[in-house]
Amino acid sequence: MLQLLKNRGGATGAVESSFVAVDGRKHLAGVAFLPAIGWFEITLLDLEALLPRSYLWPLVAVFLTSLLVTLILFHLIIRSRILKPLVSLESAVENVRSGSFTLPHLEKPNNEIGRLAGHFEKMTDTLGNSTRELERKVEQRTDELNRLARIDALTGLKNRRGLDEALDEEIQRAKRQNTGFGLIWLDIDHFKAINDELGHQAGDDILCRVALWLKAGVRPYDHPGRWGGDEFVVVLSPCDEDTLCQIAARIRETIERDSIRTGTPVTVSVGGYLCQPGDDVDTILRQADQALYRVKQQGRNKVLITDGSGQEINPA
Repeated sequence: MLQLLKNRGGATGAVESSFVAVDGRKHLAGVAFLPAIGWFEITLLDLEALLPRSYLWPLVAVFLTSLLVTLILFHLIIRSRILKPLVSLESAVENVRSGSFTLPHLEKPNNEIGRLAGHFEKMTDTLGNSTRELERKVEQRTDELNRLARIDALTGLKNRRGLDEALDEEIQRAKRQNTGFGLIWLDIDHFKAINDELGHQAGDDILCRVALWLKAGVRPYDHPGRWGGDEFVVVLSPCDEDTLCQIAARIRETIERDSIRTGTPVTVSVGGYLCQPGDDVDTILRQADQALYRVKQQGRNKVLITDGSGQEINPA
């Protein structure tokens, strides 16, 4: 090392160092030139004395522990600030995609991910409100369409489909409660002649008036409807013999009396049937239709009610 310094010409500040063995122990040797006195300074450092091996492993352990703690803290920070918010946001996205707008608790740290979660939450709330409003409107429109599908457009009464449903409900109720109910079937006398003489517009007007008089002659919980053409049907429940006869007679009288006041006299023939528990639709309609047919044979503008045996009940 001295020779190397000499080769450099003894430059000021030049230092040479290297490991050397002294008495079998490793030392760090350093040689420096002192130009003021023209001497060389040689320094030997016993590495074993400077850094004993007994100190090395605790230092390594401290280093590894510090590194492990740093990694754990880094992991916890990354997890709480990035990974956990992303997982909760992903779960929320899956909920919305499946049609549910009830979001799980969203982690919203004070960073870009937190702001993104907040925007997504507001967007989901707006989308949920819009969807619920749309579903409400669709439900209203569907209910309205279902109602219109069961209403006769001309008279505003139930149409044949609505009457079929009301009749089926009463049949099922009669089976459960072992009680009967009434059915009235009527049509306008000589309606074809009215159409031919006064025109179809006048005929439609008479149908509407008969519908109003029919509703006026029944109870609020009965089911009047237009079966088709000039035929009308009323489902009466609850009902017994006397109630059926009274309502049928009142309907006929109301239509005859009030039509005279309008200047176009109209009469109706009324057939009725007191339905029994266990009767099916075909039986009920056949019995009522036969009663109406017998009224027409007897001269129209009358009421005829039959029971399950086909016998007349208080004929009028």
